[in-house]
Amino acid sequence: MPVMALLALMAAVLPAQTDSEGTPGLKYTLLKDGKGYSVDKGKVKAGAVVIPDSYNNLPVTTIAPKAFSSSAITGITIPESVTSIGDQAFKSCKNLTGITIPNSVITMGKEVFDSCKSLASVTIGNGVTTIGKQAFYKCASLTSVTIGNSVTGIGEKAFSQCAGLTSITIPNSVTTIGKEAFYSCSSLASITIGNSVTGIGEKAFSQCAGLTSITIPNSVTSIGEKAFSQCDKLTSITIPDSVTRIQRSAFEACKNLTSVTIGNGVTSIDECAFLNCTRLTSVTIGNSVTSIREWAFSNCTSLTSVTIPSSVTRIEQRAFQNDYQSAFDCRLTSITFQGRIKSTNLDSLNKDGKFISAFPGESFHYRYKVVSGKYTRLAGETTWNPGESFASVEALKAFLDSQPANNPNTPLKVFVRVTDQTIMNLANLIKTAGKYVDLAFNFQYNPSSSYLIPRNAFKDCAYLTGLAIFGPSHDGIAIDNIGILINLAFAGAFGEGAFINCPNLTSVSLASEAEGAEINVGEGIIFDGTFNGKIIVDGRTYTREKGGKIWTEKQ
Repeated sequence: MPVMALLALMAAVLPAQTDSEGTPGLKYTLLKDGKGYSVDKGKVKAGAVVIPDSYNNLPVTTIAPKAFSSSAITGITIPESVTSIGDQAFKSCKNLTGITIPNSVITMGKEVFDSCKSLASVTIGNGVTTIGKQAFYKCASLTSVTIGNSVTGIGEKAFSQCAGLTSITIPNSVTTIGKEAFYSCSSLASITIGNSVTGIGEKAFSQCAGLTSITIPNSVTSIGEKAFSQCDKLTSITIPDSVTRIQRSAFEACKNLTSVTIGNGVTSIDECAFLNCTRLTSVTIGNSVTSIREWAFSNCTSLTSVTIPSSVTRIEQRAFQNDYQSAFDCRLTSITFQGRIKSTNLDSLNKDGKFISAFPGESFHYRYKVVSGKYTRLAGETTWNPGESFASVEALKAFLDSQPANNPNTPLKVFVRVTDQTIMNLANLIKTAGKYVDLAFNFQYNPSSSYLIPRNAFKDCAYLTGLAIFGPSHDGIAIDNIGILINLAFAGAFGEGAFINCPNLTSVSLASEAEGAEINVGEGIIFDGTFNGKIIVDGRTYTREKGGKIWTEKQ
């Protein structure tokens, strides 16, 4: 056997030897390629350790897996000859207080400094390309981290549960921040994310309770599930135009978040994205969002208004419900739709399956706006009504008194709840208010009352341009001699001649529960000969020739 080969074999199997420049007792193992050595603790159990740059005239290039794991060393000096640090090399070194990784190190394994409870400062040189999984996991005393400018990826749980870490700067070289990378860093108050990061992983900064602000660079395209959930002190967030998707629960339970701006690149706000953000008061949704998923803004109890851009084609079930576990009332008082919505019932917006119970019936009692106007609903009602809603005639009067003069082409759309005791008050108000109105009312009557809607109640109401009645009418003339009335909707009992002498009335809509609607349409006794418009009964349209008495369903 050649002499050099014999010497190499002896070096690989002999017990620990001492190099004059390193800590005595370290163990060196010749690498398979015969060009250098790896090192581990050997007989060294505690104290400050110095790794030499060479052994037996060959470089020390590798710190072996588990090299110093669970030892009592207090410090480590790594020479520039080292290029690789193996898995768990310093795991659970509970007395280690600081580490500088030289620029020569390219590869760091997983869990390298995992659970080094006394480790306070870390400097990662400019040669490392990836900070491996759980590299500094549960380093509770870590307060200072410098990341080199060659790092491109921060691995899963790399700094997770580093409770003492207060700030971190992620250099421009980094492109990915892995799952739970900074999870539960409870003291982390300041984060600077470099402008090359494209993805923020699942729970990357979740439960960073001290985080007050975060700037997301416009290189980021995806924000992962629960990426910033339960960041209790985060007060505002701006999502840049580069982001295309806000994934599930991304900002869930950020209880002090008050302001959110969603950029124009986002197409989907996923399930529970802002669930339980109870202090959220302002949301700006970008003009590329097409879907707002289930529970997205549920239980945002301080949110009173929201504008839905015209790009939105789908709002899923309970997207804005107040409490995701029950049907408690939400606090929204105004919703503005910039797009077209044909239905006036947000509880059953099912056009093309795009809107499904976005605002549950017992949760949103106020108003929303569409391109053509505003719709409102009173508490306890199931029907959305054009314009403003009022619980009493007195409240309606106060509103009408506050409005400027108008004309028949710009009527006020109003809805009011009345009883058999206040119906005449409403009729008199409309006659004398001096404001043109499209009026709708829900007639709540006492079955024991001797009358319902009185005969001639709305005769000569000169300011009526449209009327919708939900409830029963007295058998007789209820609506008579209204020259500008053009639209009528009715659900209730009515009798012969109920709507005569309204020459401009062009459209009448009857609900299916309107008693006698089917038989009376055919007989032509509800309307006198002056009415030649169309009658819509439960979605079916009827017309008749001028002066005729026979109504024919229009196919």
